[in-house]
Amino acid sequence: MTENYVRTIYGANLQTCLLLNKPLVVLPHTTINEALGINNTFTLATNQIPTLKYVVIGNGGFTSSLNTAGLPNIKPIQHTARDSELFNQIPFVLRTVNNDLTSGQQQSYRLRKNVTIANVPYIAYYGKVLDLSGSSVSLNLVTINSVTGISTTVPFVPSINDLNPTPQIISSIGQNVTTGQYLTATAIVPFNLSSSDISELLNVAQILYGDPGYANIGEIGICSGVDTIITSTFNGVSSNYTEVGAMQIATFVSAFVNCQFNNNGANFAFDIGPVEPTLGLTNITV
Repeated sequence: MTENYVRTIYGANLQTCLLLNKPLVVLPHTTINEALGINNTFTLATNQIPTLKYVVIGNGGFTSSLNTAGLPNIKPIQHTARDSELFNQIPFVLRTVNNDLTSGQQQSYRLRKNVTIANVPYIAYYGKVLDLSGSSVSLNLVTINSVTGISTTVPFVPSINDLNPTPQIISSIGQNVTTGQYLTATAIVPFNLSSSDISELLNVAQILYGDPGYANIGEIGICSGVDTIITSTFNGVSSNYTEVGAMQIATFVSAFVNCQFNNNGANFAFDIGPVEPTLGLTNITV
């Protein structure tokens, strides 16, 4: 079964380092910077820890075919936990060098690069910054009804009994059935593409493939990294700007968005954080 979310070993590594207050070692062949050749000589300073605040997109996360009636069949392609790059990354923006984003607009993007397509020079932006200002972590108790399969969610409130836990008895005979409850410590992080973002992606498809109809998002990478100031030359002008370093994909998200049919925009809500079963058990003797 294809999962909507696939966590990577690189996100797990970052989480473990944070929990133990250990320095993160960024291994070769694990960063988007290396894949794109952007700020790939960056190294983390002592005690510098990346945060989860960026996204990248690709159009290679699905396959499509037509049946004999001409109906499309679109299926996602599964990533693995060791994958460190999208199947086929595409930029959010492609601008001719004399029509670059303003300095204000650039603050929402990362992974800026000079590219040449069909002998025409462009400036590409492959990464976008997530807006975390409205996100907060919440603890919830989720219960799944064993008959209907419907889940209900309520805030988790620790009780005095949690300081005096009751041992769970695992029987060696019969069946040990869980209560169908689990706890979450998560935050909902929005990733919104405005109508102007969609227009940029339609332009990307026109430049790359000659047809805006190919403006599809098939996969999303939620990434960690650190902001840093670098100097590069674009359109013959050397300047300082904010770039990302040590960018690694922490989670792959399966998605399918056809920009021509979503020209008013597209909104996502990433559920960031761990899920833990309560492991409440009931024994059934058979």
